[in-house]
Amino acid sequence: MTTLQYRPAVRLSSKAMIGLGGPSGGGKTLSALKIARGLCMGVDEQIFGIDTENGRMLAYAPAEGEKPGPEKFAFQYLPLEPPFSPMAYQEAIAVAVKAKAGCIIVDSMSHEHEGEGGILEWHERELDRMAGKDFEKRERVKFTAWIEPKKAHNKLVNKILQHRVHFIFCFRAKDKLAPIKNEKGKTEFVNVGWTPICSDRFEYEMTTLLILPPRALGVPDLKAERTKLNTDHVPAFPAGKPLDEEAGRAMARWCAGKSIAPAPSATGRRDARKPAATPEPSPDQERADVKETNPAASSKDPAPPYHDDAYRLYRELRDGLEGTADPELWWRNHPKGIATLKEIARGLFDDLVDLARSKKNGGLAV
Repeated sequence: MTTLQYRPAVRLSSKAMIGLGGPSGGGKTLSALKIARGLCMGVDEQIFGIDTENGRMLAYAPAEGEKPGPEKFAFQYLPLEPPFSPMAYQEAIAVAVKAKAGCIIVDSMSHEHEGEGGILEWHERELDRMAGKDFEKRERVKFTAWIEPKKAHNKLVNKILQHRVHFIFCFRAKDKLAPIKNEKGKTEFVNVGWTPICSDRFEYEMTTLLILPPRALGVPDLKAERTKLNTDHVPAFPAGKPLDEEAGRAMARWCAGKSIAPAPSATGRRDARKPAATPEPSPDQERADVKETNPAASSKDPAPPYHDDAYRLYRELRDGLEGTADPELWWRNHPKGIATLKEIARGLFDDLVDLARSKKNGGLAV
């Protein structure tokens, strides 16, 4: 007989599942790319976009010879054509995962539900197969006709949950009326606001679900009926502020098992999302902050012009490594962040290696 044993609960690293719902014109695609850039610590090449909207995502790709910028992203792109079956989405996602994606954007996920070849059409085909034009029989078998489409949909959702990668799903939305019984017991229809077009199961699995109304310019309506925002995540999405890279970085910190708010640097730098009493430091000052907290860096790393996100990632990883009692376990639990730092800032990565080995008395294999 197996002996069951409890152990102290510790929050482990996880991946974000962020949903952005709303009608056309709310800013879903651009917001998704900004959040993804933050989740990937500024490395656009780790963003993979699956586009069912006839090339809409390409509006935010740089032109030939143009460099990425605040609203231009050097992401990996895949157009997905009909039929929009769960299997088609599953294959597109699997290819991105195999290519070591850091964040996968699906724009839009709603086509899997009600698009050409989606599960609603699949259900209709099953009804035609089972009952033809016999409307009484169609009514009797309508639940049975859901077996195959729902099986494929659930397999897609389960596969997504197994992948160790961040996801951002864009959903089309409808301004929906729902039947509600009033105080007299009579049914009346009440507006419940913009509702994402997807299955209830898919909506349930979101870590965070935000609604972008028409002409929202990327500012989510946090009071919307369908908003799903965990208390821990509230600081990542300040009311009245457009979704941006810092929202992604904040969620990345949470997913890594850290606080949403970044640890202050030795110079007392504040979270960029909070009002600062003094101007933000320049990149040169940021590099000075790293040297101050990392004396070894000044001797072996002559402050090359790394991206600001590299220094933020370095400070977050170093803070976690310094605070852990088991550097080997900590190293294994942060593969994505460590790999990213190694790729974009080798000098800072080498310093982490030295710190990890010193804490393990030289016995850590990295």
